[in-house]
Amino acid sequence: MTCPKPALTWAQIQRARHHGRAALDEFLGRLEAAAAVLDELPAPAPGDPAAALVAIAVEYALDALLYASERADELRHRVDAAARRAENRFLATAEMPPDPFTDAGEEDPR
Repeated sequence: MTCPKPALTWAQIQRARHHGRAALDEFLGRLEAAAAVLDELPAPAPGDPAAALVAIAVEYALDALLYASERADELRHRVDAAARRAENRFLATAEMPPDPFTDAGEEDPR
């Protein structure tokens, strides 16, 4: 037997969205800092095989940082989508205050 999930409050949904985005923004900031450090490395000396290997490793590291950055951006979209779904569920189940126009039998002037 499964238990129903407890309903989240609006504040909990917004807090989860904020913390998820903040964590991803911090992660992206660290990725950008690492990429900046790698970009500042001097170019290898011509004919130095060890320096050429380091340059290749730096290129792979930059590619990995770019991939991680793209994945983090995808995660940001997933965080927003999950928050929107939670907001929609909240709005669908929230008790709305009575509408003064329909409750009084009057037409909505809008």
